[in-house]
Amino acid sequence: MKLIPLTLGQFAKVDDADFKRFGRLQWKAIKKKNGYYAMREPYIDGIRFRTYLHRLILGDPLGELVDHKNRNPLDCRKKNLRICNRSQNAANRSGAQPNSKSGIRGVSWGQYGKWRAYINVNDRTIALGSFSSAEEASKAYARANRKHFGQFGGVLK
Repeated sequence: MKLIPLTLGQFAKVDDADFKRFGRLQWKAIKKKNGYYAMREPYIDGIRFRTYLHRLILGDPLGELVDHKNRNPLDCRKKNLRICNRSQNAANRSGAQPNSKSGIRGVSWGQYGKWRAYINVNDRTIALGSFSSAEEASKAYARANRKHFGQFGGVLK
């Protein structure tokens, strides 16, 4: 494993073979809502192209997304990257929505003094039931996340 220096004092982790391929190029860190990403913007025939390191490492799979298994966008080692669709990528994100009152992903305070669990699968919301505690609702969400998204369900935090 090697580190590629980026701007803003950041570094990208890559495998030794990928360091040989991409380590000499100039990379910059770009801040997004879930962390920093390693990115270049070379000009080709006068047109600027935005290129992300994690996409180059997997061969720039056009029309598909690349997921970081451990949710660290600067960990671009092959063992941490996988091709995915939008739904699988969303299943691997951590935490609740910023406007969540429970602070737990997939859990909300429902009517009748109960906690509700729900999950979104293929743009559909599936109700998982009502529970007497937020912890029980969170466990129901975790089970459903693993059931519907398998390896992409991951560990929820």
